[in-house]
Amino acid sequence: MGEDRLQFSYRAFLLDHAVKFGADQNNRFTQYDVCRQRGWIDEVGHVTQDGIEEVRFAKQVRIVK
Repeated sequence: MGEDRLQFSYRAFLLDHAVKFGADQNNRFTQYDVCRQRGWIDEVGHVTQDGIEEVRFAKQVRIVK
């Protein structure tokens, strides 16, 4: 159950993060498309290893600022 919660948390972060890469903030479909194109989320909506690394990198940069 904890892993599912973590997957959801990463997915939510990545969908919001996709807006910085050109996705429409009011359209979840474009956010999913950007995440899939970048390899962060697979076809069925699971966060990939690249997605996990992107979340960790993005959060690390925010902490440094």
